[in-house]
Amino acid sequence: MAKHGTLKIFGGTASSALTEKICAYLEMKRGRATVSRFPDDETFVKIEEDVRGKDVFLVQATCPPVNDNLMELLIFIDCARRASAKRITAVIPYYGYARQDRKSEGRTPITAKLVANMLTKAGLNRVLTINLHADQIQGFFDIPVDHLTAAPVLARHFLDRKLSNIVLLSPDVGNMKFGSDFASCIGGELAVIYKRRISGDSTVAVNIVGNVKDKNVMVFDDMITTAGTVCEAAKLARRQGGRGIFVAAAHAVFAEAAIKRLAEAQLDEIVVTDTIPGRPDVAKTLPNLTVLSVANLLTDAILRIHQDRSIRTRRGRRRDHQFERFAVVLIGVWCGGGPSPRGSGKSATDCQPACMALLRTKSSTCRLLRWVGRKPRSFMTRFLASATDTENGSASIGTQARARWRPHGIRDAGTATQSLSYLSHDRSLLDESDSLDTLCQMPFGSVPNKNAGR
Repeated sequence: MAKHGTLKIFGGTASSALTEKICAYLEMKRGRATVSRFPDDETFVKIEEDVRGKDVFLVQATCPPVNDNLMELLIFIDCARRASAKRITAVIPYYGYARQDRKSEGRTPITAKLVANMLTKAGLNRVLTINLHADQIQGFFDIPVDHLTAAPVLARHFLDRKLSNIVLLSPDVGNMKFGSDFASCIGGELAVIYKRRISGDSTVAVNIVGNVKDKNVMVFDDMITTAGTVCEAAKLARRQGGRGIFVAAAHAVFAEAAIKRLAEAQLDEIVVTDTIPGRPDVAKTLPNLTVLSVANLLTDAILRIHQDRSIRTRRGRRRDHQFERFAVVLIGVWCGGGPSPRGSGKSATDCQPACMALLRTKSSTCRLLRWVGRKPRSFMTRFLASATDTENGSASIGTQARARWRPHGIRDAGTATQSLSYLSHDRSLLDESDSLDTLCQMPFGSVPNKNAGR
């Protein structure tokens, strides 16, 4: 709690579960607030703790019921502003009204801009959101907007499945930006569908520009509302010889028509994130549905905003993925063996030369250890647990993984995290080490006494 002393995180009714996950990653309690309704259906919000001079983050998706959730967020902002919060950041995993971003014909509104004005006038200082329907919506705000992408979260899931011969299929040309983010994480060819919309809730896929025959086809979109677009794309890919059909989307809006269409589309898997809370009826109807959490993605961004550090770019995310692998290798080499990077099929000793080549200098070692030091300990524990290879490939510490840790004095991933955390905070160790080679030669038994109290 000490290192997050001025940070307060509150969650609205639409994102209550996601807020709990974010607070768990940060190892802090969720802010206490009451959200209720008067008999005439008016919304009432009361913050139950002191936020004067605090850095307040309000987590609330403006998903269906859109107007109720939007109004609750506006009242929450006003409540925090009148309680003298130093800075108010709205964490909006899903930004409603995003598709009304232009005048498609005469005498129509630009509602996405109207919502941005309302949030700003309510007293908001900053917005953190994921996969806006159109990037230009960032310009509708007169305050800073941090726009994240869920592509790394979705890509990691498919990378863990180790699919081969992949083609990424964009349902329309406008969605190619999300496709390029996806491709930078997972690789594979890109294809796009030429489509024609015949009504407000129905589209027809005419042809695929690209080759999908005998390939695993991943149809990606920023959101699934009626599922007309992705289902037509999946059917067309199947007709043109696609071997496996997977659908991935950041936002699972799932209107009633979407559930029926997805159930009839014969998809291998539907992968979405929890930017919008799931519904029990959807999980029952769609057994092939997988929901991934963006809590880790948002936690990292919240912590960086709170500490006035830059939100990482796509290049930064790739570097962090490298650091994750190096952290595991570092522990393995430091302990004389042990865990191997997930999916590498190599032991830590096998990876030592590559690790040394990439982190040869002391400055690079410092960057790695600073990366570790910025992560909450619970995150590193979970990461190390998932990074160790188990016999059945599960992302947890199984029998094989525990057996691999114990001979080197590490009872579990938590102990390893404490050891690495100790390294990241003890500057004298770095001063005594000219390079990672020297640092990795430290015996594990030299730190338990200092580490015990951490």
